[in-house]
Amino acid sequence: MSGKKTKEEVGPLKPTPQVISEFTTKRRVTMSKSTDFSGQPFLNQLIMFLEKWKIRKIAMQNKSDRYVKKFSAYNHVVVMLFVAPECYHSIREVVLVLLANQ
Repeated sequence: MSGKKTKEEVGPLKPTPQVISEFTTKRRVTMSKSTDFSGQPFLNQLIMFLEKWKIRKIAMQNKSDRYVKKFSAYNHVVVMLFVAPECYHSIREVVLVLLANQ
C-alpha cells in the first residue's frame, strides 16, 4: 500500500472557518483600466492613432489626391476604417449610415 490515504481512511472533511470565509466573502478584483479612451466610440479611438500628415505625404508621393475635389485619401482611409468592422456590402449602405449619423 502506498503512502496516500483514501477518502475512507481520512474521514469526513470538516470545513474550517478559514475555508468557509474564503468561499463566502466576495472579493472584488479590480483591474487597472486605462482612462485614455474613456467614453469614446471605437472609430474615434482608431482615428486617434492615424497621423494625418503621413497619409497626406503618401498620397502626394503616389499622386492619389491629384484630381480630388472633396474626398481626399485621408477621408477614404477613415471611411474604410468605419466600413470594415461593420461589414457593409454596398456604397448605398455606407452613405445611408453616414448620413444618419450626421
